[in-house]
Amino acid sequence: MLNKEIRATCKRCGKQAPVDEFVLDKDYKMMVCQACVKEKTQKTAKIPDDEVQIEEVEKKPAGWDKEDEYLERSYNLRQKTMPKIEKIDSDTIRYTCQKCGFKFVYQLLKQSPSSCPYCGTPIGRIRSSF
Repeated sequence: MLNKEIRATCKRCGKQAPVDEFVLDKDYKMMVCQACVKEKTQKTAKIPDDEVQIEEVEKKPAGWDKEDEYLERSYNLRQKTMPKIEKIDSDTIRYTCQKCGFKFVYQLLKQSPSSCPYCGTPIGRIRSSF
């Protein structure tokens, strides 16, 4: 067998390179030559100062303390776990399970279904004051 070097064309840059030098790149999602990999690493290493984004700290009102932080976190947690209810018509609503997030139709007059059809979490009493 002849010891000839097999060359291939890079799909990104169009240059030919030995097959041994190609690597699978996760960003380009294809096999690329070493030159493309070096080019990519140089671009990521050089980030201009004007492109650096500084996160702005949320300004809190005067007198904001740890108790307010705790109350805000507990309120946000409660909002995440509350079931989401959307009115469809006078006797049906679209209910989102607070445990699994499954959306289904709940009938107010029949109070049916009594639990989530997906995970079985019981549905509490729902007031029909929409």
